[in-house]
Amino acid sequence: PAMVDVLLDAFLRLKEEGATILLVEQNFAMAATLGDDAAVMEDGRIVHVGSMVALAQDEALQTRLLGLSLASHQ
Repeated sequence: PAMVDVLLDAFLRLKEEGATILLVEQNFAMAATLGDDAAVMEDGRIVHVGSMVALAQDEALQTRLLGLSLASHQ
């Protein structure tokens, strides 16, 4: 959707300017594009903390934590 692209562009500009952004997002592709670190929550509890790069590159971890992989979600 166009609104997601507009928001992502705005967040990326803020990040380039040095802003810290705390993003709570269900759109994994958007979060993977923007994020440096990731925390995955389930039933209100943090079940995983790590780098977004590691999570974005590990399809098995994505499937285990999220029930889907980035590749299958695009």
